[in-house]
Amino acid sequence: MLEHVAGYRMRADRLEPLDAEGEVIARFEVRHLT
Repeated sequence: MLEHVAGYRMRADRLEPLDAEGEVIARFEVRHLT
C-alpha cells in the first residue's frame, strides 16, 4: 500500500507541484486502484 501511494505521489509531483489539488487527485486515484 505504501509503495503504491509513494509511486502516485511522485507521479503527481511530476505532473504538477504537490498542492491541495495534487493531493486530492492522488488520493482519488489510489482509492480507485485499491
